[in-house]
Amino acid sequence: MNILLIGNGFDLAHGLPTRYKDFLGFIYVLSKAPDYKNKPGYADLIEKMNTNPEVKSYLRKEYPNYKESRSKEMLRLSKDNVWIEFFLKINETAPDGWVDFEHEIAIVIQTFDKLRNLDYDDRVGTVHYAKAMPGILEKYNLFDSTRVSTIEPNATKRLLSDLERLTRCLEIYLRLCVEMIKPSERLYALSEIRRVDAVLSFNYTDTFEKIYEPSLDTKPKYCYIHGKARFKNERANNMVLGIDEYLDELNRDTRVEYIRFKKYYQRIFKYTDYNYTEWFKRQEEKRLFIIGHSLDATDKDVLREIITADSVETIIYYHNIDSNARQIENLVKVLGYDKLNELARGRGGTSSIKFRQQL
Repeated sequence: MNILLIGNGFDLAHGLPTRYKDFLGFIYVLSKAPDYKNKPGYADLIEKMNTNPEVKSYLRKEYPNYKESRSKEMLRLSKDNVWIEFFLKINETAPDGWVDFEHEIAIVIQTFDKLRNLDYDDRVGTVHYAKAMPGILEKYNLFDSTRVSTIEPNATKRLLSDLERLTRCLEIYLRLCVEMIKPSERLYALSEIRRVDAVLSFNYTDTFEKIYEPSLDTKPKYCYIHGKARFKNERANNMVLGIDEYLDELNRDTRVEYIRFKKYYQRIFKYTDYNYTEWFKRQEEKRLFIIGHSLDATDKDVLREIITADSVETIIYYHNIDSNARQIENLVKVLGYDKLNELARGRGGTSSIKFRQQL
């Protein structure tokens, strides 16, 4: 059985603007549309964006109609949104405009959790630990670095609500812009794989279905483990945007104040697809092809489960030497040194993890 696992790098390899910074740029420019009504300067704002030309084209067309379309919903959900303002602020100074939503969310949530569970004396000396948070979070009365209590009572509720609003904005962006863009040429790696029986997608888009499925002899099985972008409405959004479990075994079953920010909880709560578990339980030989996934520890629970399953040979494609090095570093966090060494070096000359450059 041939199983294809794809991450955001798969969409990027097809020329699609699915980076968080593309989304932030779109949100920022769109938010300025009401200010520029009947005023010059909006076109210049669009041209300064470093993103796909199709996204710029959409914004040019959308500007006169921002009150009569899906963009109106985006404007409402993004207005005074703690996370969006927080990420835009970080984006101003981030190298190459790179913002990792999950990493930044993890910093905030782990800091809140740490401060919540410290004794009085420790809290006093640990406020500096939250240096990334003051400013935006203080503005919305969620965090006060001048007080020992530090965390405001309504903080968790507000952060959860705004995270859901952010996720819905991302869904609309993907459907309005990204999925309307014709992807660039097919990947050579897919012609090398030839047969795909199942697709485990960590993406919200259906890029593989649109480009590759029509040329396959049989329709693959699909699992969108983090949900799928659909128009529908805010309540029907099933996209997972969260963080990895960071607590040890002693605390993760009892300290559940911030469980709703965690991916595994959201997968259960939002009823995302789990058929991939059945694929890996089969006794037959399985070849797992990974394309466009960084193997980051935020997906550690799923990655470890499938890579270490019985009768699985894993082929990991990488873009260049640097990306391959990062993948190996991430695999250490996912599998641990001993397990990775065992699988990559193999026993008896047979390795179950192999790397190939994506040409």
